[in-house]
Amino acid sequence: ESVLEERRAKARPSIERVAEVRERKYSIESERNQTLQSSLAAKSKRADLRAKQSLQRRQNRARHQDRIARVKSRRSLQEYERRTALLSSLDHKVERASRKKTEVLNDRRIKAREEIRRAQSVARKVKAARAIQRAVKCKMFGQKQRMPSERFSSAR
Repeated sequence: ESVLEERRAKARPSIERVAEVRERKYSIESERNQTLQSSLAAKSKRADLRAKQSLQRRQNRARHQDRIARVKSRRSLQEYERRTALLSSLDHKVERASRKKTEVLNDRRIKAREEIRRAQSVARKVKAARAIQRAVKCKMFGQKQRMPSERFSSAR
């Protein structure tokens, strides 16, 4: 038994040393695992943050693009309404000008007809006056009265 105890006594420091080495190795691995886990957790948090920020940017961009689309739509509608109003205004102006032109032409036609009637009336009166003058001359001076058709044929 003494031999056994001696061997055990000799082996105790080496067993204790092995235990210390194992303990140190375990603590180093434990520290490494903790650092690795904290590093992975930090990377995960950063990745989540980047994903959230990216999503937020996309949503903001989408909102901005929606706003731009609404503004473009509103502007195009306003432009369409402005052009419609302008075309309507021009159409009314053209219609008024056309009506005015028609009225002026009708007035000119009416005046021309009246002037033609007056001229015809004056021409009849002048013709009658000349006929009367010829008749008076014939009676006064005893000349033969010529018919209007004779007058034109003798002038040739």
